Amino acid sequence: MTGEEAKVAALKELPVVWSNPIHGSIEYDRIVRIEYTPKDGRFIVGLALLDRNRHSVTVAPMEEVELIVLQVEKEPGVRYTAKGKG
Repeated sequence: MTGEEAKVAALKELPVVWSNPIHGSIEYDRIVRIEYTPKDGRFIVGLALLDRNRHSVTVAPMEEVELIVLQVEKEPGVRYTAKGKG
């Protein structure tokens, strides 16, 4: 996800998916906060993601988060695909 996509998704409260290499793909209700953390002379961008039950927030690296695209008819067994991955 780019910075501009993250801003739009946060403002429109769109659902997202975090494609984590360890835990797989996890769906989240929306982005509640965009965080900039200085490290080694640059900023690391994290997205605070609200879980689908609205009980907790997880911060994920922006580059591992994508907008959820609704199921495509040609892939009936897929609940969602990440933008740009299908």
